[in-house]
Amino acid sequence: MANWKLFTLLEREDWYALIDYLEDRVYTRKRFRKQHLRVLINTYVITSQPEKIARLEQFLRENRANLVPRFALHLGIPHLLGNSPQDMKAYYGEMRGHPRCADKDWIDWAYAFALMLDEASEDAKEVLMGILDRTKNDVLALLTLYLLDAFTVSDNQVNNVVVERKRAFQAKYTSEQWNKEVEKNRGNLQVIILSKLVRDASAWVFSDGTQAA
Repeated sequence: MANWKLFTLLEREDWYALIDYLEDRVYTRKRFRKQHLRVLINTYVITSQPEKIARLEQFLRENRANLVPRFALHLGIPHLLGNSPQDMKAYYGEMRGHPRCADKDWIDWAYAFALMLDEASEDAKEVLMGILDRTKNDVLALLTLYLLDAFTVSDNQVNNVVVERKRAFQAKYTSEQWNKEVEKNRGNLQVIILSKLVRDASAWVFSDGTQAA
């Protein structure tokens, strides 16, 4: 019956009723099903309520702290959207050091982004190069390359890596193929939140080839 209620509200796209239903289960009944938490956070994003994600993070810290690193990427959205590099550094620095942290490469990217905003360039460069060495996700690799481009003037090694990987992208994907690859990754909330940056990075990587839309 619980799943029937959930799927009915999802099918109707009755987002506010869905939020009420899931908030009752989480906050009132203190039932922390992962599926419900994931849907609740996604619905907060759909309804443009990142402040409610921050409230959920605090509630989980107080009641089921072990779930915070498992939902680190989802719960990090308010931190990513905020205007405080210090807050981003604190949150993503904590999460990346946790042994149960999920989506570690994406968490590392957000941490490096925070470091760059805080003008800790050398530390950011080290983290980004590490991501590039190990990630198998091409959207994340592109965003990493895009940030690394800031270091190409001062670091010849980074410049060589960026040039080589940029050419590899152009050889691997046509504009249409790349757009499909990005679309496949839209199940990741981080990709949705960073959609403008993804578009900018896509235009950049294909700037001397076929430009992606």
